[in-house]
Amino acid sequence: VAHGLIDRSRYVSLLAECQVGLVQPGVLSQFPLPAEAADYAAAGLAIVVAGSGELANMVSVAGAGLVTANASADTWAAALAPLADDPRHLSRLRHAARRLAENSLDRERLAAGVVDWLESLAVPVA
Repeated sequence: VAHGLIDRSRYVSLLAECQVGLVQPGVLSQFPLPAEAADYAAAGLAIVVAGSGELANMVSVAGAGLVTANASADTWAAALAPLADDPRHLSRLRHAARRLAENSLDRERLAAGVVDWLESLAVPVA
């Protein structure tokens, strides 16, 4: 469902109504970890990511969702169908996604890590 531009509180409300978040890296963002993936994980949505790369690897290792070969409608439908039939499996994926958000996708922790890394590159001024 496309909602256009919405404010943050409405966005959070929409995520609360969902169970799964679909991510196709490179479409909305050129970053290897699209912001929507972090939002979905933080909201406890199972993540279905198309393709390969850093996000696909993180989701797979964490057991936080599913990785598909591509983002075609048929491929995503095939990935989602078993989740509709197995609510316990979906629940496990959702809990793992939330843990992934807490452990690896927390924006404040990531930003602090970037600051530390940048500071480590700085040449002391004499």
